[in-house]
Amino acid sequence: MQAAHIAVMRPVELVVKYIEGEAFPDHRFEWAGVFVCSDDDRVEQAFASAEPPAHDDWIPDMLPKGHEKTFVNVALRRLKEAAKTYAFPQGNEVVDGSRGPSLAHTATIMGSMLESASSRGPGLAPGGGSGGGARRPLSPVRFTRLELDDGGNPEAVFEVDLLNDGADSDLALEAVPHLVMDGGATGSGDAVVEFDEAVSSLSMQDLEASGGSLVVGKRSGTVTCRVPVPEDAAVGVRFRLISGAGS
Repeated sequence: MQAAHIAVMRPVELVVKYIEGEAFPDHRFEWAGVFVCSDDDRVEQAFASAEPPAHDDWIPDMLPKGHEKTFVNVALRRLKEAAKTYAFPQGNEVVDGSRGPSLAHTATIMGSMLESASSRGPGLAPGGGSGGGARRPLSPVRFTRLELDDGGNPEAVFEVDLLNDGADSDLALEAVPHLVMDGGATGSGDAVVEFDEAVSSLSMQDLEASGGSLVVGKRSGTVTCRVPVPEDAAVGVRFRLISGAGS
């Protein structure tokens, strides 16, 4: 069962009950919280008095009208609000008014499709570049997060670590995005959605390029790649090193 609840208790730290909330749309992620009421004598006594004989709930109607009843009522109301909105913050609704954060649907698709996609060992692509077939180490590609661009459209952010041997001052790194369908890559010709294989930007340290090619020279570091995500699809990216690209 996917966790999405808040455990509530008094300072004696025995769980009274669990308040269920909304789960994350991606089944790989869970959340949970703990609420412990104040150990102030008046507050704790209010919550203790709101417990039935089974000590498995807080029932404000068991209390007479007054501050004690207000303590319990307000706490339960805010806990329920927190449980309902933690995975779907109220300030992040999609433009069309449907419930949930603007990236939740896209994140679900990306998570489910990339979960089974393999990261093939990147390096100098066969036949790529003019400087021969030497391979330089690139880590497996990491999908790190989704962001919105200036126009409010989702972009997938990927990272790859480059450990450069420093042999080529004109070395370039090229990013080639692709659609991911059922955990595997597919070309734009096979796609059932519109996809133009674009890269928004590549950056490493103080280097940045618009598009899918970045001249890194002799530098090493973590390269960040942003790729626009089409509607109802997931994207991946492959990297290849091209020798002599800056000459």
